[in-house]
Amino acid sequence: MFLVATGYVLWHSIDMFKHISGRAGSLGDILTKSRFLNGLQCPLFLWTQARLPERIPRPDAATARRFDAGDMVGELAKKVFPDGIDIPRDDFFGNIELAGKAMKKRLPIFEAGLFAGRVFSRVDILEPSGKTGWNIIEVKSSASVKDLHITDVAFQYFSAIEAGLSVNKCYLMHVNTGYVRRGDISPSEFFVREDVTRKAGIRASGIGKKVGELLKVLDGDRIPEKDIGEWCRSPYHCPMIKECWRFLPDHSVFDLAGAGKKAYELYRAGILAITDIPGGYPLKKNQIIQQKCEREGRPHADIKAINDFLSFLEYPLHFMDFETVNPAVPLYEGTSPFEQIPFQFSVFVVEKEGARAERRDFLAEGMIDPRPEFLRELKSALGPRGTVVAYNKSFENAVLRKLAVMSPEDADWVQDVISRTVDLLSPFKSFQYYHPGQKGKASIKNVLPALTGISYDGLEICEGGAASDAFLAIVDGRLSEKDKARTRAGLITYCGQDAEGMVRILEKLKKI
Repeated sequence: MFLVATGYVLWHSIDMFKHISGRAGSLGDILTKSRFLNGLQCPLFLWTQARLPERIPRPDAATARRFDAGDMVGELAKKVFPDGIDIPRDDFFGNIELAGKAMKKRLPIFEAGLFAGRVFSRVDILEPSGKTGWNIIEVKSSASVKDLHITDVAFQYFSAIEAGLSVNKCYLMHVNTGYVRRGDISPSEFFVREDVTRKAGIRASGIGKKVGELLKVLDGDRIPEKDIGEWCRSPYHCPMIKECWRFLPDHSVFDLAGAGKKAYELYRAGILAITDIPGGYPLKKNQIIQQKCEREGRPHADIKAINDFLSFLEYPLHFMDFETVNPAVPLYEGTSPFEQIPFQFSVFVVEKEGARAERRDFLAEGMIDPRPEFLRELKSALGPRGTVVAYNKSFENAVLRKLAVMSPEDADWVQDVISRTVDLLSPFKSFQYYHPGQKGKASIKNVLPALTGISYDGLEICEGGAASDAFLAIVDGRLSEKDKARTRAGLITYCGQDAEGMVRILEKLKKI
């Protein structure tokens, strides 16, 4: 594919690629880094991605968020090397040719494509090392080095060696969670650079064999047979999981609360539905309750336990829900990577039994740090007495404690609110109440529809990650005024549904 001379890769007729496998070559024949990692997780996914890409669903919101965060951190990493050469990624073969030319300049190269045989890898940063060598630097928007990252770097190391490069070191650049923003972001302080040369080298020694196996998968004329398993969700949630798992019945063993590996054991024993789990099979107390509800088609309620929970509530009741954003690159002065920054709340106040709930909302404009105003408005919304109700209160309490650190003069008020807060998640998490419609889950997204019929379907924003993304879109100015107004309305509707949902859930509990 290319020749090596005086330490530089020289490109020798990209057209030779058309003769790689004895048939007209195409990009579908190439094993890229992402395909390699996908193939390690599931060969079926690899084959479908290459041969029938139209069957792969578009990335879900969580995956898209991960990509966006990675792109933002990647762009920041380039500023650590101000003399670096940025190679466009869009043109596959053009990228490879430009990378070869750039190597002659002995400067850091961003997005350099390495192509050998049928293996392709694009290196985040290729750094000159010594007279003829190179360092591979992989940039990640994570807080630490993970095992999957080592495999990622090892594949790049393998690709570089196959391409004729002399690799001296391999590094992983990840986010420094101890960094505190003071003025403009300092790229050199924002990142931690860890030497992973030894680990990547050891792992790279076995990659050649695996590459051969996965190239055979790519060359196959039929879709590989692959059963469902733990690999469908690890290390990433496979985008084909909905298609591959659609044969399972509603309320399958994978909906069994806290089942974990037990669900796969049941499945491999030929047991698919929760109702088919035989008597005598070792189930936990909550799982027994769930199975009973499935078989009888009605909910379970521990009346005494629910009454005990309700007895802790004192009017006025304040139903409180927060939305936060935790970007890898901190937005505001004095904040750190991944720090939860509250930008919105919704509070519904019920003064006495039977009274109509009064609503208070706050949504920051976003251009400045929203925390001081958030705290002021929250103090106004929450009265000095009565119970504060949250769903999964550990989240709201953690946000409140961070606010107390930011504003020490409000620490006593924060502690008072925390001491008055009860967790509406509690009776559902402990199965004091369980409805078959929850499908083994206790989140408000499952409990609210099951108990009240109120659904999140149709909402423009319907989960916390999407709310964070929407707020970031407002902050970074990518929205028109019209879209900004629509997005703000969607945020208020979503957060309000969570808070009002708690009101409706508690009403249902009282009627039991």
